[in-house]
Amino acid sequence: AWTPVNYTANKFNGPTPLRVALEKSLNTVTARLAAQIGMEPIGQTIEKFGIMDHMPRLYAMALGAGETTPLRHTAAYAMLANGGKRITPTLIDRIQDRYGKTVFRADQRECEGCGEAEWKNQPVPAIPDKREQIADPGSVFQLTTMLEGVVARGTGTVVKAVGKPIAGKTGTTNDWQDAWFVGFSPDLAAGVYIGYDEPVNLGSNETGGHLAAPVFRD
Repeated sequence: AWTPVNYTANKFNGPTPLRVALEKSLNTVTARLAAQIGMEPIGQTIEKFGIMDHMPRLYAMALGAGETTPLRHTAAYAMLANGGKRITPTLIDRIQDRYGKTVFRADQRECEGCGEAEWKNQPVPAIPDKREQIADPGSVFQLTTMLEGVVARGTGTVVKAVGKPIAGKTGTTNDWQDAWFVGFSPDLAAGVYIGYDEPVNLGSNETGGHLAAPVFRD
């Protein structure tokens, strides 16, 4: 049988608000929530945010047992920062030739007036936002405030030293093999992963808050 435990192993806090559980990375609360709502909606959400293409409907997935990449993981958090609108990450935004002419542009949105060579008191161009809304904006706002709590009071407090509003989450896999911190400010999202190509123990108690979060802070 699957027997999830918290970071503190056999120490449990009893009934705990979901916000506090997220801040403190209490696995058992997440596991209980997954058992109550079922893995199907959880899987659909993970796939909708692009973290995984096909998530096995197994309870351990609710605690992050599935594999993903730092790019996919960070892009998902960027979608939270954008109010739940889909983002497609790009490695190259634009290419221009030797004469300054754009020969490739990842952003395919139409923008009337963006090509004007000079300003003649015309209004600022309005770029249409046609991105797909993949999550309820109100729910995304609530989740963002919960992730701010991770930095303010939880496992990511080392990031508070940045001195600006930041939401994020630490992550640590079994046997201290992987350490994560992914977070965002109002205008920037970043992800930090620390681990080896072939998973090995990083050292006792080497958590995402201890290893990855300081890199994010710096």
